[in-house]
Amino acid sequence: MHITINKKTISLLLIIVLISGKIFSYELFFSGEELLFFLNQKLNSSKSIKLVSFSLDNTISDGISKINHEIFLEKDGGYSGDIPLSITYDKNYDGYLHQKFIIFDNNSILFGTGNFTKSGLKEDFNIFIYTEDMNIVAVFLKEFSNFRNGKFGNNKKIVKENLRNTDMGNIEIITGPSEEIYKTVLKKVSTAKESIKLFSYSFTDPYFIQKLEKLSSKNICIQIISDDWNKIYNSPLIFMMGIDIKYRNDIHAKCLTIDNEITIIGSYNLTYRAREKNDEVVVIINNRGIADTINAKFDLLWQE
Repeated sequence: MHITINKKTISLLLIIVLISGKIFSYELFFSGEELLFFLNQKLNSSKSIKLVSFSLDNTISDGISKINHEIFLEKDGGYSGDIPLSITYDKNYDGYLHQKFIIFDNNSILFGTGNFTKSGLKEDFNIFIYTEDMNIVAVFLKEFSNFRNGKFGNNKKIVKENLRNTDMGNIEIITGPSEEIYKTVLKKVSTAKESIKLFSYSFTDPYFIQKLEKLSSKNICIQIISDDWNKIYNSPLIFMMGIDIKYRNDIHAKCLTIDNEITIIGSYNLTYRAREKNDEVVVIINNRGIADTINAKFDLLWQE
């Protein structure tokens, strides 16, 4: 069979490749060896990073030490490694520096629910997203500038951005502590018409307890995979009515999906401290593919 490829066909193929590259310039990771391999490869190919985390250990510190780096950590989480790094500790004395992200060469970012430690990257269940979308990177750079300028907690300028047509679709990024985070998340949760699937580490906020119970009473299917923390510390979660909950000893993710369409992910636990005191970040993503991938993992863990 003979196939003729003319200049017009080649041009069309190039356009498709370029469009596909833009659409799929993000990657979704669950904690484990694949994530760690990707992260180490990314460090090896980068000239500089900006890292924010509650805690850090030796898991990726060797790769970090070989390139230019700026690191902000929570003083109570800190650095438990033994490889020398340049680290600045937060000045939010009322709450925690709880965000988790790495910016590579100011042109790509990995953000998610886990700290950059062995437990956060390999052992506990966490979710991370990598993107090269410069509009998304720019928002995180604004937050990093807050920390670089010594602004933490309620002393910093809150970042709230609505971004359209990113490589992940339409997204919203909000930092805290602020009313904006919990009000926005609560409002988005209220739009559920069919289902909510929620990964939760710590869950004590009465606003969300009440909202989920109300939605459940309207026959919206609410499923929660929770860490055992909520049982050990008698979280109000254990007293919720009409909601299916399963417990595991390795859940650190803070992520929920709404109607298989919307994903809310970030550092934000559903707690008073996260709402009122901590430096947090939430990313709201309108992307069915991302929601489907997370839901497939949720369903797999639900059946275990």
